[in-house]
Amino acid sequence: MNILKRMPIGVQFFMLLLISAVISAICAYQIGSTIYLAETRNQARTVADLVDNVGTWASQYNGVWVRSDPAKDAIKIGNFLEREAPYGAPAAAASAAYVPATALGGPVVAASAAYSAVGQTPTAGAVFHRKNPALIQRELADVTLASGSKTTYRMTSDKFMNPANAPTRFESTAIERLRETKGTEYSEVKDGNLLFARTLIAAPGCLKCHSTPEAAPAAVRAMYGTTNGFGYKEGELAGIISVIVPLSYNPSSLVQDFSVFTWTALGAFLLSPLFILLYIQRMVVSPVRKIKVFAEKAAHSELSDDMGKIQFVEDEYSSDNEVHRLSAAIKAMYQSIRLMRRDALGQRDNVTRL
Repeated sequence: MNILKRMPIGVQFFMLLLISAVISAICAYQIGSTIYLAETRNQARTVADLVDNVGTWASQYNGVWVRSDPAKDAIKIGNFLEREAPYGAPAAAASAAYVPATALGGPVVAASAAYSAVGQTPTAGAVFHRKNPALIQRELADVTLASGSKTTYRMTSDKFMNPANAPTRFESTAIERLRETKGTEYSEVKDGNLLFARTLIAAPGCLKCHSTPEAAPAAVRAMYGTTNGFGYKEGELAGIISVIVPLSYNPSSLVQDFSVFTWTALGAFLLSPLFILLYIQRMVVSPVRKIKVFAEKAAHSELSDDMGKIQFVEDEYSSDNEVHRLSAAIKAMYQSIRLMRRDALGQRDNVTRL
């Protein structure tokens, strides 16, 4: 510490600026990381909002009907609750109970296969299949995952029907915490990802499939049995929307989006310490150096020596600048010493030598 104190003021100030710059860079990184995490959490909220809104949209129609077409093998119906044949098909076929996709040979449920399963002959080229809101939301999650999107989501519960929807450790923790705290959101950062959970509250539409096995549609019992996924109560926590968003905070990548105005602002910010350093050098260090030279001359000079003159402003005594006041004080002290020495020398000359 003593070594630092003995250094020139300019050097001390420069080192202080350097340390401040390093600390500022670290703080800026941490602040930027916090802002980035907050924005990522908002992104997860947006995904959860979308899932909620899709469910709300489908609920107002009591689900959505999709149509199969034997002429288009690419159309995959997947799971559904009911099927209905249009254009005056036989009543038995129109109201036929659900037959699991696995019983029909796979996820592609064509009209002919569906009718043959119930002993009917198709009378039209297409059959409609009803998907409830939960199926729509789940299929949207599958499409999102298959698309290669970095942000993915799924819906899960501690009372799950489909074993593929069993909660992970994070999801189990989120459900437990949300149930305890009565909160609506829970999140963690793990392995470079933001894990986000939003509550799913059991609505009347959920109870159609998840209240009791007896009240569930035949399709649900056929797909998942009567053991798991029941016991939901309206208004209680039924599960969560689980969102995963990768965290890729990298300050260098932000540079690509900098505009001319951003670069100008950044340049002004980086140059501001230099302006402060120049100001200190001109207004403090340089004047103090001149005062030091004057004081050193005064300490080693005779009364008749030419000391030169330092004058920073016209009336240094009335200035509020500490350097100006110091200059005036040094010169006043030197003047007082000169007068004292002259008086001392004059008295000495008046003494009679023995």
